[in-house]
Amino acid sequence: MQTTADDVAIYISTTKTDYRLGKAFVDSIEHFVDRPLIYVLPDDDYKSERMFGHPVWRPREPEILALDRYYKKLRVFWGPAERFVYVDADQIVLKDPRPLLEHLRTKSTPFLMASRCSRLYPRWLEGGPAERTSLATERVGNIGQLAQFEPPFDPLASYPFSSGNWAASKSVFDHALMLGEFARAQAFHTSSGRPEPMTISRAAVFNGDQGFLNYMVWKQGVTVDWIPDFYWWGGLGEEHWNCTQVPSPYTGLFVHWGGCPRPGPVPLPTGVPRAAQWRRHYFHHCRKSGDWVGCAKDTADFLALALHRGASRLKRRLF
Repeated sequence: MQTTADDVAIYISTTKTDYRLGKAFVDSIEHFVDRPLIYVLPDDDYKSERMFGHPVWRPREPEILALDRYYKKLRVFWGPAERFVYVDADQIVLKDPRPLLEHLRTKSTPFLMASRCSRLYPRWLEGGPAERTSLATERVGNIGQLAQFEPPFDPLASYPFSSGNWAASKSVFDHALMLGEFARAQAFHTSSGRPEPMTISRAAVFNGDQGFLNYMVWKQGVTVDWIPDFYWWGGLGEEHWNCTQVPSPYTGLFVHWGGCPRPGPVPLPTGVPRAAQWRRHYFHHCRKSGDWVGCAKDTADFLALALHRGASRLKRRLF
């Protein structure tokens, strides 16, 4: 498939363990968009040139292939699209993504757009060093190792974004610098005596691609365009499905952990319209993707929770 400078792609990274989640996600996109430009990044041993009805994109250069496992999504900066949205596979689209794609089509380059979460951002703003250290460790990497790797870098200085949902232009980072910093991080990891490769380590200097992306934003002085609550986190109750920031047209576009089956409790569709819509999409795409066991289990869990709450209300009224 040939692309032009005006095309805006959606990249989806998936692995064997969540291929069915990727299928559900693609189905949810196609519910809104006719013939979307989607590229899939499966495991490197996936043989076919297409997946879920869309082209597979894989690099050929060894230095790009080295960005594997926990860093695989970084390959999109060498992909065919000049402008793109990157989304993890275990998600569901909640509303029409075409306004976002059109916005990216006309947006000045270079750019990087990322989510600022209402559940976490106030904690970042108001929290002390301990709160910021906790979030930076979770999203960027080991604070002590980062100080050794790059002493001027302060991971507590800027809100660390999630790498599960973001949009960018291909040119936002200097590619040679990016590969050079990745190679330097690998050498640092090896010199620390860790036996496992950095790309599969949860004890490395960076917390995978997420930490590395946040580091590269600092390294190149990139200004992030923030999207308040670009996605909802599906494993949480409905009280967390509210944007306490000034919303954008793209707020709540995705729900993360929206796959089949999805970890965590199923939100009850009460006062949050998007939660009700998510339930409809979730069960529809679960059935369409064929994961009947997961769908049945989540339905049983939902019914058990509803019965428990009903019994609790009845008990309070009677006693």
